[in-house]
Parts: sequence; structure tokens; C-alpha cells
Amino acid sequence: MPEYHKPEFGEAVRRVLQEHGLTLRAQRIRTGIDHTTMKSMCDGLPGRLEKIEQFARAFNLDVNEWRKLAGFDPVDATNPDAAADQLLDALDQADLPELTYEPDFSDIRVDGFEGVEGIEAGDVEILNEVVRTVAARIAKRRQQGKG
Repeated sequence: MPEYHKPEFGEAVRRVLQEHGLTLRAQRIRTGIDHTTMKSMCDGLPGRLEKIEQFARAFNLDVNEWRKLAGFDPVDATNPDAAADQLLDALDQADLPELTYEPDFSDIRVDGFEGVEGIEAGDVEILNEVVRTVAARIAKRRQQGKG
């Protein structure tokens, strides 16, 4: 969990909003984050990890860099087991609806990554392994009555 107040995080959030000419209310169209949460982020209060990642993705920023800036550990994509742990921890903190279906991850494929600069076949396989690991752990939690 990050320190409560991170002034450098707040400065970075404000800088991104200024670069895109967005006010606290206008940014919601792009990020989906309400203005009161964004105000807290601008004030250097990172808040929930899911909001930090949501912000970074909305502006095509490096999610791991924003995780670190906010005081969270980056995701280690070279270690699928550790990445799965981090994803499950984030899911535990998130207010997510119950899944109403059981996805089949036996033949996972990540469409759209083939032509992305810096993404190689090995990276896609690591991502696939993380998803498979998370799916298996979610299934195990459900069997144990934890999910």
C-alpha cells in the first residue's frame, strides 16, 4: 500500500491533465474517474490502485511507472506467478461484480498484440500464463468458498 500523501504523484496527474487541456470534470469523459477522486489524485492522494491504472490506461501511459509513482509495486511480467498474485490482490481490493459465466482459458489468445511495438511472442505467452494462473486461482478460491 502506498504512503498516504505523494506530492510528486499529484504533480504528475496535474501535468497530464494540463497537457491534454482537461479540467477535473472534463477528464471523466476520457478516464471514467469522477471529479472528486481526480481532485484527490491531483492533491497527491493516490487512492485505489484500480483508479491509478485506469488513469494511466486512459492516456496510454506506462501503468507500471504510475504504479511506482503512486507507491505501489510494479507488476513483474517476467514472473507469471508473481504477476498473478498482484492481479488477485488488486481484484480483492476492487468492487467487481460476480462473474455470471465460467470462461474457458484452455486456448487463450491475445488478439492485437502481434503488431504492437516491443511486444514479442514470448511476452504474449507470459500474459497467457498469468491469465491461466489467475483463472485457476479464482476457481480454487470458489471451491474453498472464498470467492
